[in-house]
Order: sequence, then structure tokens, then C-alpha cells
Amino acid sequence: RGDKERGKYAPLRTSIADSRMSRVIVKNLPKNITQDRLSKHFSSQGTVTDVKLMKTKEGVFRKFAFVGFQDEEQSHGAVKYFNKTFIDSSKIVVEVALPFGDDGISRPWSKYSEGSSANRQGLAEKKTKRQEKEED
Repeated sequence: RGDKERGKYAPLRTSIADSRMSRVIVKNLPKNITQDRLSKHFSSQGTVTDVKLMKTKEGVFRKFAFVGFQDEEQSHGAVKYFNKTFIDSSKIVVEVALPFGDDGISRPWSKYSEGSSANRQGLAEKKTKRQEKEED
């Protein structure tokens, strides 16, 4: 039940024991969160190696991010510690992330994700509008 994103990693709800990833996905973030603040927040559970806030092509924050840790143990600890906790008034969901393209990841559904039917429909509409403009 994960989203396949254009980023390097995509989520999958799985047991922590099944995964060998040192990266987590954090969903339902407040719209004003920054990379620095998210890094500081998660650093209580280990060494944060990177934080990537996911945005649309237009630069609109999609309210989720990937947080990388130094090793699997730290990322699993972060999932246990932070899942279903709050940042400001937003109840966040923290899950282990799997490598992009993993067979266990379900079909994308977001209009921003390549391969989703909503994305294909939006691209087809844009193409039709461009053709109409060219004909005028």
C-alpha cells in the first residue's frame, strides 16, 4: 500500500523485521516543516544522514518526507519511537522505506506520480490543450 514516487525511495507497510533499509518515510507532516527541523526532531533516535521533503514539480510540499539514518537499527528505532506521534498538531506516520522499484510496492495513485492513471490522464489533457492551441 505504498506510493511509488519520483524520488529515490518509496514506502511499503511491512514489519520492521522484514526490511533492511536505513531510511524511513514520514507522512502527514505539517506544511511549514523544514529539513533542519525534521532532522533535529529525528536525531534523538540516531544519526540522521539526510532528509528529503517531497514536492510537486511546481514546488508544492506534499506533506511527506524521507529521513535517512546511519544504519537499520536506528531507522527501526525511529519507526517504533515516532510512529503515530505528533509534530505540532499533525499526527505523523513513520514507516520503513523500501528501495524505489521494489516488487512489494503497489501501483502509484497520486496525480504527481509517474505511472498512475491520474498522472496519465493529466498528461493526456495537457497534450490535448496544447494541440488545440497550436491549431488556433
